[in-house]
Amino acid sequence: IVGTMSSALADGTNWMTSLPDNVYITQLSIPGAHDAASKNATLGATQTLSLSDQWNAGVRAFDLRPTTGSTDAPIKHGSTSTGVTFREALNVFKTKLAATPGEFCVIIFRNESDNGQEDGKWGQIIKPILDSFDDYIVEWTPNLRLGDVRGKMLLLARDEVAGSKAVTVGAWADNSTGAQTVLGGDETFHVHQQDYYHVTNSSTKTSAIQAMLEESMNIHCPNRMYINNTAGYTGTFGVTSSYRSNAQNTNPFTTNYLSSHSGPTGIMFMDFAGSNSNSTGGLDLVNALIAQNNDLVANFSGDAGEYFLQNVESGLWLQGYQAIVGADRARWNTAANMGSYGRPFLIQNPDADGWTLNTQAGDEKLGCEYGDGGLLYLDWNGGGCPTRWKITGTKDNAYISINHDRWLSVDNGNPNMLIKDGTTRNTWRLVTRDERLA
Repeated sequence: IVGTMSSALADGTNWMTSLPDNVYITQLSIPGAHDAASKNATLGATQTLSLSDQWNAGVRAFDLRPTTGSTDAPIKHGSTSTGVTFREALNVFKTKLAATPGEFCVIIFRNESDNGQEDGKWGQIIKPILDSFDDYIVEWTPNLRLGDVRGKMLLLARDEVAGSKAVTVGAWADNSTGAQTVLGGDETFHVHQQDYYHVTNSSTKTSAIQAMLEESMNIHCPNRMYINNTAGYTGTFGVTSSYRSNAQNTNPFTTNYLSSHSGPTGIMFMDFAGSNSNSTGGLDLVNALIAQNNDLVANFSGDAGEYFLQNVESGLWLQGYQAIVGADRARWNTAANMGSYGRPFLIQNPDADGWTLNTQAGDEKLGCEYGDGGLLYLDWNGGGCPTRWKITGTKDNAYISINHDRWLSVDNGNPNMLIKDGTTRNTWRLVTRDERLA
C-alpha cells in the first residue's frame, strides 16, 4: 500500500459527482459565497462572479437575501439591490442541477426587507416561489447522506417559511466568533457557526476561522453541521473595498491553513468566491476546499503491506491479544484494543468492499461486528461478520470504515477500547515496520 490516490475529484462543474453516496453531507468541505448575488450591487458588492460562474468555479453553498418587494422576491445586500430575484437565483441552480444531477447545493437565506417580517408578507411571497421548485428541493431529515441530496437544493431558512421544505435555522448569533444553534428545532442536531463579519481585529477573525476548522476537522459527527466564514468587512459596511481588504487577508490565510491540514471543513462562506482578482484569493480557496474532499475518494493503491496502525488523536496503537479490563466486562484475550506498542497487520486482498486487516495468525482478521463484551475481535475468520474495511485518505491521515458508514475509532470513555462507530478519534496513520522502529 502506498499513500497515492487512485482517483481525483472532477473540475468545478461536477466535483461532487465522484464522491461516495454514503458520505454524510456534514462530512463534506463545501465552498460557499457570502451575499452570493451581489456582483452587480451598486454598493457592497462582495462577489465579482455571477451565480452561474460561481457554480462553474465549484461553489456549492449560496447565501441569499430575498425581500418582499415583489412576488419574485428581489435579492438585496442591506438596502442595496443586486438586480437578481430569488426566483431567478433558484432557476440558475435548477438549471445547473438538471445538467449535473450528481451535484447538490446548500442555500441559506433570510429576509432582507427593511421591515423584517412585520408586514406578514415573508411567507406569502417566499413559499409560492419555493413551491414552484419543489421537485428540486430536498426534504430535510437529520443525517442526510450525499446520495439522498444529489440533484437537489438543501434550503436553510434563517427566517421560517411555514409549510415549505426549507428547514429553519435556530437563533443566529450575530457577529459571533463562535456559537451553536439547532436545525429544524431538533435539539440533537447542532449547527456550529462563525460569523464574525465586522472585523475590527484581523487576528481575531483569523483565529476564529482556525478555531472552527480545528473543531470541524477533529469531530466527524453526522448530526453536527459547521458553517464557517472568511467573509467580513474591515471598514465601513456596504463599501466594496472594506470586503476586499478583509478577503485579501482571510482567504489566503485559510488556503494556507488547508494546505497542511486534512479533514472536513463544513460549509465555508467567503467573499469573492471563485475569483483571485485584486489578490482576494477566492478561486484558490474554492479549489483548496474542494481538495479537502480527496480523503473521501482517495483509495490506497499498490501491493499489500505490513503496517502498524496509530490513532492520530489519541497517539495509541492498534494491538491485540492483551486483555481489556472494565467494570462491566470480563477479560477477553483476543479483543482488539489500543496500547503503547501496537502490532503489525497485513493490509491486503483489496476488492470493491475494501481491504482485510490480517493479524498474520492464520486467516484471522479484524472483524467489523461487536462480539462478547461489546468488543471488536482480531480472530474472526469470516463467520457471520464482515471483515472488509474501506481505507481512504493518505498514509498519514487515513480513515478506516465499513462502507463509509461506520468508522473505526477509539472510544472517548475508554481510550484503550476500539469501536467501529465513533464520531471522533477516527483518524489513523499507517506506519511501516522500519518507521515504527526508527
